[in-house]
Amino acid sequence: MGPPWHLQSCSAHHRPSTPGVHAWDGSLARAPCGRPRSHADSHYWRPWPKALVPAITVLQIAQLAVVTYAWTVSPGECPAERWAKAPEEHVLAYLTPYAMVPVFLWLFVVFFVKRFILQKPKGDKAKR
Repeated sequence: MGPPWHLQSCSAHHRPSTPGVHAWDGSLARAPCGRPRSHADSHYWRPWPKALVPAITVLQIAQLAVVTYAWTVSPGECPAERWAKAPEEHVLAYLTPYAMVPVFLWLFVVFFVKRFILQKPKGDKAKR
C-alpha cells in the first residue's frame, strides 16, 4: 500500500516519477486546482447542462478544502523537504494563504447553499 494521497509527492516517503518535482513545486497544486478551474471556464464558454452546474461548485469547494488541508499537514508529514520549515522560517509567506483561501471556501459554500439548496420556486420573483 502506498503513502496517503497528500504525501504522494513527498520524496521523504515516495520518489515521484519526475526527478526534482516536489509537492510545493506545483505537482500537488495542479491536480486539485486545475481541473475545477477548467470546468468552470468551460461552463462560461459553453454552458453545461443545468443538472451538472452544481458539480462545478462542489468541485471548487472540494478543491479549496483539499489544498488547505494539504498546505497545513505537508510540512509535518514531509520533514525532509526543503519547504518543511516554512511555518517557522517564512511565517508570513506560510500564513498568507490562510487569509485568502478560507474566505473563498466560505464564499463558495454560501453561494452553493443560496443557489442550489435554498432556491426560490420559479414563480417567485421576490426582491433580492
